[in-house]
Amino acid sequence: MSDTESFQSKRKEAQLRYTHRTLRSIFKHLPFGIICLDEKLRVLYGNFGGLRFEGGKTPYLPTVDLMGKYFHESLPFIDPAQLEVVETTIKKVFDEGAPITLTIRHETSTGPVFHELWIKPEKDKTGNVVSVLGIAHDISQIKRSEEALFDSEQKYRSMIENALVGIFIHQDGKIQFANKRFCDICGYTYEELVNKKSALDLIHPDEFGGPCQEKTTLFRSDQNSISGVHLNIQKKDGTTVKVSILGGNITYKGRPAICHNVLDITEQARVQEELQHKTAVLEAQLNASPDGIVVTNNDEVILQNRRVSELFKIPPEIEMDLPKQEKWVWDMLKHPEKAKEQVAFVYEQPDKISRAELELNDGRILDIFSGPVLGKDGRAYGRIATHRDITEQKRSELALRARQIQLSQAMELANIVYWELDLSTYEFILNDPFYALHGTTAEQEGGYRMTGNDYVNRFMHPDDQPRYFQLARETAEQPWNSAFPDFEHRIIRRDGNIRHIVSRVRLVRDDDGATVKVYGTTQDITERKQMESAVQESEALFRKVFEESPLGMLMADADLRFIRVNEAFCNMLGYSEQELGDLAFKDILHPEHMAEHKRYMADLINGAAPVHRAEKPYLRKDKELVWACATISVIRDGTGRFLYFLSTVEDVTRQKKVQEEKIRLESQLRQVQKMEAVGTLAGGIAHDFNNMLGVILGHADLALNDVDPRHALHANIKEIRNAAERSADLTRQLLAFARKQTVTPKVLDLNQTIEGMLKMLRRLIGEDIELSWLPGSEVWPLKIDPSQIDQILANLCVNARDAIQNMGKLTIETGTASMDEDDCHGHVALIPGEYVLLVVSDNGKGMDQKTMEKIFDPFFTTKQVGKGTGLGLATVYGIIKQNNGFVYVYSEPGYGTTFRIYLPRYSGKEDPLEKRSQAAPLLGGHETILLVEDEPAILNMARMALEKYGYQVLPAVSPKEALLMAKTHRGTIDLLLTDLVMPQMNGKKLADTLMPLCPKLKYLFMSGYTANVIAHHGVLDDGVNFLQKPFSAQVLITKVHEVLNDA
Repeated sequence: MSDTESFQSKRKEAQLRYTHRTLRSIFKHLPFGIICLDEKLRVLYGNFGGLRFEGGKTPYLPTVDLMGKYFHESLPFIDPAQLEVVETTIKKVFDEGAPITLTIRHETSTGPVFHELWIKPEKDKTGNVVSVLGIAHDISQIKRSEEALFDSEQKYRSMIENALVGIFIHQDGKIQFANKRFCDICGYTYEELVNKKSALDLIHPDEFGGPCQEKTTLFRSDQNSISGVHLNIQKKDGTTVKVSILGGNITYKGRPAICHNVLDITEQARVQEELQHKTAVLEAQLNASPDGIVVTNNDEVILQNRRVSELFKIPPEIEMDLPKQEKWVWDMLKHPEKAKEQVAFVYEQPDKISRAELELNDGRILDIFSGPVLGKDGRAYGRIATHRDITEQKRSELALRARQIQLSQAMELANIVYWELDLSTYEFILNDPFYALHGTTAEQEGGYRMTGNDYVNRFMHPDDQPRYFQLARETAEQPWNSAFPDFEHRIIRRDGNIRHIVSRVRLVRDDDGATVKVYGTTQDITERKQMESAVQESEALFRKVFEESPLGMLMADADLRFIRVNEAFCNMLGYSEQELGDLAFKDILHPEHMAEHKRYMADLINGAAPVHRAEKPYLRKDKELVWACATISVIRDGTGRFLYFLSTVEDVTRQKKVQEEKIRLESQLRQVQKMEAVGTLAGGIAHDFNNMLGVILGHADLALNDVDPRHALHANIKEIRNAAERSADLTRQLLAFARKQTVTPKVLDLNQTIEGMLKMLRRLIGEDIELSWLPGSEVWPLKIDPSQIDQILANLCVNARDAIQNMGKLTIETGTASMDEDDCHGHVALIPGEYVLLVVSDNGKGMDQKTMEKIFDPFFTTKQVGKGTGLGLATVYGIIKQNNGFVYVYSEPGYGTTFRIYLPRYSGKEDPLEKRSQAAPLLGGHETILLVEDEPAILNMARMALEKYGYQVLPAVSPKEALLMAKTHRGTIDLLLTDLVMPQMNGKKLADTLMPLCPKLKYLFMSGYTANVIAHHGVLDDGVNFLQKPFSAQVLITKVHEVLNDA
């Protein structure tokens, strides 16, 4: 080996030795122990120098001393039980090949020692565990710190859990911790609160948005500390708890949070509120007191109410300045020196009660009552004084004394009987009025004193003396402080006159209730007794009148219940007196009138009306209605207080029915009068209108005769004539309604007349309506213009046709009817007698009562505009009345309508009905005709027509001119053709006037209506020639020819 190699080898050995020494030194001084074990738990190497066991020291064992030893032999100072746990753990590391950490505890004389042992497997290249390395370090200090911390935490937790206030930690918007008290306050469990509820969730909803809104924002951050916030929180069960919250910033689990202390102040708030209420009530009572109240301690005023300032008129600006206020009060006193004496007395004897009167400068007098404020220990802690204004009381007392003096003098002057009882001698002391009442004088009776027995023997009526002695015995058994009853009795005056008197006794007692004076008055009540007797007689008379009155009488209380009823009232309603005693007005009065009745009764009670009279329907026991006129008044006592209602009730049911019947008949009469008036108007209109139509028809006929039928004007003129004819039909209907239509009545058989019309009527009503003809047997003859029967049936059938919708039935019947006085009762137009009956009925839609009342009015129609004239039924009505008949209508909506027409039976000789002659050709003549017409147009038309057919015409526009013309005419006048109604003289009188001048004169009257001149009610007298306006030229020529050639 060369020197170099040798040097290198020694150098490496030296380095190796140095490294070994260095590592050994480090290994020896490590602060923890190291041990390496093979699979048999033999020590390969190790060092425990860094561990502390007994006494804080561990004997140093070098590795060489440990090598080869078993583990349990290397650590003899370890507790065997702990050593066994370690060996078991080491074996587990060998078996499982994973490191394990465990803590072992070793008890020493100075306390337990803790080591943390980390056992790690050492593996070969194949992964098999060949050894384990154990590293142990002393953690006793850490363990002691942990235990101290645990103990501290336990103490802290115990304090927190058992605290009287609720505590919770709020962090990240949630409650992170809550103690038991806080859970109890909220009513939640710990689990329901922590990490689930926010403080905002517990605040009562009413706190948001109100005055506490600002406070609630403090819980929205974990950086806000809270100091003394009062809030309402809502418990889990919904109830409210008032709390006071104090919170501060803390660090909880390494982050900012707020710890809150929560105190339940619900009861405190209630007590405080109750105290505030009591204080407010006390202050209100003090301020409401009419007395001024001052409370002082031993040094100064501590409380006074507003009344003190009012009594002493203390200005508001010094009310809070006690020195100025005190000076003001002293200045108000009229005699301050007396007040100072009273104050001195109070300070000298603070436990005594004092009372004094203070007079103020303005004349008022105050009553001062002062007493000590005593504690439970009996010590006086101050005084309370009341100040009462007794100015008016003092004035009243002075006035009362003056009045007593005046009263005493007045009693003497007014001769009022007054007496006193001398309690020492039991003698009555009397005054002069007493003796005057008894018809004597004091001198005559031996002076102004008298015993009770003397009074009885001298003046009391013998019959009343037993009652007096009985009362005296009863009174003697009672104490003197008892009240005495009034005593009424009779006296016999010295002149023998008997009077009724009443004696009233009054007692005066002292403060202890003992009687110190007995006095009384005696009053003459003779007149009152007489009045009472008169009242009793009056009551007896009233009772007799009430019970025996033929009118119903009753008494009722304020609730309208019957107190008393008489027999007449019971009979009127069908109840017994006992039954009515259980009833009230509401049980007998028709319900529709009850509310009004109560209102009137209230007015009577209130005095708004002295008496109430009214007719009302009442309900009998059998539910029948009875009408009665009730007069109700109020009976009051002497003070005006309501006692009862007194009512007289008269049964007016019969009078009511008579009145209703009268009203109904008057209504019928007014209807008849109205129809008469309308008829008169219609007749007048028709008359004037007929004159115009006559002119039109006449000139149209003349024109038609002069115009070639082939000429265009011929057709136009014919249309004018047709229109005039239709207008004439309307005027005839008006005249028929007005009974001004001039007719020619004939005796006829109604059945035959109707049978002759049936074909025409069936065409009129149409095929959809069945016409049923039911003729009566042995129908009496009838005298009427046949054309009027035509008009009646035509109008009624048209009316029925319009009332039937689609299919229907119309029935015509005839018969007879006899009416006596009873049948005519209640019907203005009906006259007793025998009648021919015509009945027309349909099953159409019918009519209501309102429509039925108007159906005979002219121009009234239920049809559409332009569909009817409204004259059909008016015409029927006029024809029936013109023939002295009457009509009744029966109808209900939905049940059809029936017209029953009664026409008078004809009892005279029956004339055969003349057959209507066929129209003959127009024939003219050469006779002279005096034509009189006040209407120039008609005069001119008639003249032209007559002259055209060869007649000589003398036209006159007035009766006067006609008379003059008749006198001056040299030839014969064959015919007088005159209007009936003219000024100055009517046509009938003109004819009578001309008869002496022209004895053979024939006459023909013409008119739109007759005005009863030649016809009675429009019925033409026999033998009278009449021409109805309007007429055509052809009708005029025909009628003139007929009259002139009539033999």
